[in-house]
Amino acid sequence: MLKPNKTKFLKYHKLRVNLNEHRATSSYQLLYGSHGLQALENGILTPQQIEATRRTLVRNLGQFGKVWIRVFPHFVVTNKPKEVRMGRGKGDFKMYVAKACTGFTMFEVTAPLKKNCLIALRKASTKLPINCQIVRGGL
Repeated sequence: MLKPNKTKFLKYHKLRVNLNEHRATSSYQLLYGSHGLQALENGILTPQQIEATRRTLVRNLGQFGKVWIRVFPHFVVTNKPKEVRMGRGKGDFKMYVAKACTGFTMFEVTAPLKKNCLIALRKASTKLPINCQIVRGGL
């Protein structure tokens, strides 16, 4: 699974995903591939969801397709055990997650056939917990 090699701190402040306000400012365009998968809403992605999406893309694109993953889980999520009293510090590490903002291009693909790209991205979007759209680069 994806995770950072080293972080400066073990625990960070709580990850906040504003449901209506935050939009992607820098990574909304396609940089590498001919087609991409873009988030239509804000949310968080686990490493398992990213890996399942990647495997779906690789399997459906075929031998000559190429995949670029532009999302990486580097935010820490912590939780406390059940039935523990308030106080006593922050909870233990649970997992890393990635934040997806509205308009953020998460995956990019290229394949010799345009039809393969569209089919692969449509199947891959079902693996993610947020609504996505398929975007096309300037060809």
